[in-house]
Amino acid sequence: MLEHAIADGRPTRNAPHTVVSRRFEFVEIDGDNNAVVAGYAPYLDYRPPAETELKQVDSALEADWLTSDLESIGTNHAIGVAIPEHLARVRLHTEARVDATLAAVMERLTREVNHWYHRANEFQLKAETGKMPQANVDRARNRADRLAQRLESRTAQLEAERSLRALPPTVVGGALIVPARLLTDTPSSLPEQFVISRAEVERRAVEAVLEAEAQLGWQAVDLNETHRNHPGYDIRSRRAATDGGLGDVKFIEVKGRIQGAPTVTVSRNEILTALNEPKHFVLALVEVSPDGTDTVRYLRHPFEGRSEEFIFDVTSVNFTWAALWNRSVEP
Repeated sequence: MLEHAIADGRPTRNAPHTVVSRRFEFVEIDGDNNAVVAGYAPYLDYRPPAETELKQVDSALEADWLTSDLESIGTNHAIGVAIPEHLARVRLHTEARVDATLAAVMERLTREVNHWYHRANEFQLKAETGKMPQANVDRARNRADRLAQRLESRTAQLEAERSLRALPPTVVGGALIVPARLLTDTPSSLPEQFVISRAEVERRAVEAVLEAEAQLGWQAVDLNETHRNHPGYDIRSRRAATDGGLGDVKFIEVKGRIQGAPTVTVSRNEILTALNEPKHFVLALVEVSPDGTDTVRYLRHPFEGRSEEFIFDVTSVNFTWAALWNRSVEP
């Protein structure tokens, strides 16, 4: 767990910059020292071990890979992957805000500067003919000068706000995540036929949703290709705006089940993503049939009406498949 901040070019009393965005970055590292960005809050899908499980964890604590410089691996990955994304997100909003503010400031202050310089010239002509005291000319010109200085200062301030940079991340914590299968008495590997069947269902479900998005004219990306079990959602789909804007985006969590399956499990991270992104989150339900036909249905606002408090009491929730399916619609 790393703390990271984005700063602009405005100095403060204690630093040559102003922090405009601060957030935690989470990086997961496996036993082969492969690192991936873990999303907004991966810890929500974990739990601490029970007293009876602690002895089973002892062997995991003795693994050789834990003696490597994990902090450097995590920090370097955050610098190369997570932090550029954080900077890009902040820059996107900052650029739009600064451009709009600068345009308004330039229009208003330039108009006022020109007005008072014009008035000063008119007063000067009257003063030269004795129809107006010179003091009025000086006051008008001074006001125009002050407005010009204010325009210059405000422009410099806005440009300083536009000048963004990423500060070095700081490691503030860490955790060893032990797969739950290591804490059970069942064999560590499932029967091969079940593993293949489950993998096939997941693969077909994702492919079916990608195809559905393509038919809708959206560009969808399977995020699991770069991060297995991507936290929060599986697919990010975008549609370009026709007016030259940023367009729209969907965060799609894919749940594929064999035809006739009674339940589906949704993790706490997935539920929180749906609640935090209500306009963009989609729960894609895919019914995979043995005959090779797969049916895709979409469910918007899948957890609407539920109290947010219940989420923090669980790591996952089992839902009745039929109940979700009946509320869903075609893409």
